[in-house]
Amino acid sequence: MSLSRLFIDWLHLFFAAAWIGAAVQLARLTARRENLGPAWPEIVSSLRFASNYLLVAATVMVVTGLFKLKMIMDTEPGVFRSAYGQALLIKIFLALGMFGLALWNHLVVFARMSAATARGDWQKVASLERASSRFFKIIVLGSIALLLVVAALAQL
Repeated sequence: MSLSRLFIDWLHLFFAAAWIGAAVQLARLTARRENLGPAWPEIVSSLRFASNYLLVAATVMVVTGLFKLKMIMDTEPGVFRSAYGQALLIKIFLALGMFGLALWNHLVVFARMSAATARGDWQKVASLERASSRFFKIIVLGSIALLLVVAALAQL
């Protein structure tokens, strides 16, 4: 295995672990809270930071995943006709779906949450926080499913 391939594998796995850690942290931060009006600006700030971290991790995973896919396709051109390739496609679609959810949450939900925080509309912030929590719970469940697909890939 070449040094560049090893480095790409390391980056991919490191940021996959960072992705899962950030998703769990965001799910925890967005857990339902009551009567925290004065603390919402700090919570929203923490969510923004963790969401940025999640977005960076997802971007690195997509880029390194594309490099890994190119390496596989260069060595095995008909890879998608095999059981391994079909499991790999499932992994790709799961990852892209979770990346899309994270991007929507980052660009849309957090923007609305920040605007509501600036207005002092804590009811709206709480509603958006619950929506964000659902996104992150789905992402955590998707990450678990992705780990199961990766485990199946290792067996093929």
